Amino acid sequence: MRLLKEALPRIRSRIQKLRPGPAGPMPILIAGRGERVMLRLVAEHAQMWNAIGSAEEYARKSAVLDEWCRKVGRDPREIERTANVGGLSPRAVDEWLQAGLQHFVLRVAHPFDTKDVARLLKVRDS
Repeated sequence: MRLLKEALPRIRSRIQKLRPGPAGPMPILIAGRGERVMLRLVAEHAQMWNAIGSAEEYARKSAVLDEWCRKVGRDPREIERTANVGGLSPRAVDEWLQAGLQHFVLRVAHPFDTKDVARLLKVRDS
């Protein structure tokens, strides 16, 4: 974590110096749930945050991230909320959305089963 903390300012600087630069915004995505270090680094540097866990735990960690944003003077709405999720029933989708999830990263097993994707699209289209 110490190395990541030291590297993030250099990463941001290097992205800004790219010539030609990226075709669009190049977000820094940080995945993790550690409340003292990882979520503080997300608040300080990331445009996207990703985590794994239950929707209930995600909501709690998201509130911790919001508090870190407040402490470092950042609007928490600047950070997109993503999570790796699987087994999506309509109820589960609702729970994740209520937890503040903006982008679902679907975990799928091999062989690939499209049921989770179909459920998610059904909820999206309703």
